[in-house]
Amino acid sequence: MADDAPRYETPYLMQLPDGSTQSRVLHTDRPITHGEVADYVAGQGGVYMGPPAPPEPTEAPPPPAAAPELVGPSPYVPPEVQRMSTPGVEAQWAAERQRLSPMPPAPGPAPVPSPPPDLVRAATGYDLGGGAPLAGAFAPPPPPAPPAPAAPVPVEQSPRDVYFPGRSFTSQLPSVAGAVTLGTLGTAAATPLGPELQIPIGMGAAGLGSAAGEGLQIAGEKILGAEPAEPGTVTQRMGNAFVRGATFELPAQALRYFPALAVARATPAAEAAEELRPILTGSAEVGPTAGKASEVLKPGYALPRWWQSVSQGTPDEIVQAWKGLGAEGQRAVAGEHFDAMQTVMKTLAAGEKGWSPWGFSTSLVGAPAVWLKGSPVGAVASLFPAAREFVREGVPALAADALRSPQAVPWLIRVPKVARVAGPMVMVPTRAASQSLGTEKWPEAERFPLGGDR
Repeated sequence: MADDAPRYETPYLMQLPDGSTQSRVLHTDRPITHGEVADYVAGQGGVYMGPPAPPEPTEAPPPPAAAPELVGPSPYVPPEVQRMSTPGVEAQWAAERQRLSPMPPAPGPAPVPSPPPDLVRAATGYDLGGGAPLAGAFAPPPPPAPPAPAAPVPVEQSPRDVYFPGRSFTSQLPSVAGAVTLGTLGTAAATPLGPELQIPIGMGAAGLGSAAGEGLQIAGEKILGAEPAEPGTVTQRMGNAFVRGATFELPAQALRYFPALAVARATPAAEAAEELRPILTGSAEVGPTAGKASEVLKPGYALPRWWQSVSQGTPDEIVQAWKGLGAEGQRAVAGEHFDAMQTVMKTLAAGEKGWSPWGFSTSLVGAPAVWLKGSPVGAVASLFPAAREFVREGVPALAADALRSPQAVPWLIRVPKVARVAGPMVMVPTRAASQSLGTEKWPEAERFPLGGDR
């Protein structure tokens, strides 16, 4: 039974101790691995070199050469037949045969008619023929549309961000120009309302001009593709510009308040003096005081005569003499100058009234107290009531003296005219300086009293 067991032959290469290599065969009763062969060879004192290389295939012998064919003599061909069998003559014969017996060309496949245009498929993408319910079902999707530019996101802002936007002075030039322009125009338009109302109206107009200038700056950034000069939406930036423009208009309004108040108090008297200039200066004709009644009582002589008779008195004596004429007597004497004479009398009465102790007492008590508390700015502000009282009551007193002096009347008349010319010449640079310094030279952000973190 042992002879019936399967036998396995494993050829291998073995390196002998002397360095030579032999090819041997290991007989086993089962398949073995290379590791087992290596262990066996190592036990025999050699080194396992792996299986022997497969034998190279032997080249097949070339086929035997065919036996030469025995050929007899070529058959005899007459010369006429040889001439007709030449290639040129054969081509002539072929052309002649084609001419005499032409063969129609074989018909090709019939052309396939093109289908009519499918308007439904062209319009909707649906194919109503061929059993395909939707021709464009497997078409690639269209490329996505480019995303729309993101709108500016509102940002949280503190008062510090409003006044210190962290931007260059050049980018705020449109706002400064708008604040100066509209601040000047708005203040001038509010002149009939008085110097007090001119302050808020001028500040509001300057704020609107600054916001309009910021709008131009934003439009320029959009057109040129420049980076925004200040973070925030359009509304925020224009609102911030409004606040800055209105705030920086306040110093200019404070500087012009007292001169404007003085001009406002002197203007009515100056306009009345301009109308009554010949009478107040003594250059008007007074007419004869004796003679024909028609000449003595000629209209136009009464007011110059009356003024010459009372102008040397005190303001109170002149006012009492005017009141003594009564309403009818005043109109008879003044004639067409009645309204102007009423203004002159009101100015004389205001100049005679004297100084009110309210403003001076308030300033004298408040200013030292605030100064001692360590607030010089507050002490200066406490002097405002005294300064306002001085202008309100001092200008009518000066005007009353000027009305009674023929030499001072021309100077009084020039006051409003000079103010109308010199006011813009002084205030436009003042506003420009206030807006520019407020934008460029404002204190550091850390010192800003309203706080807030950037």
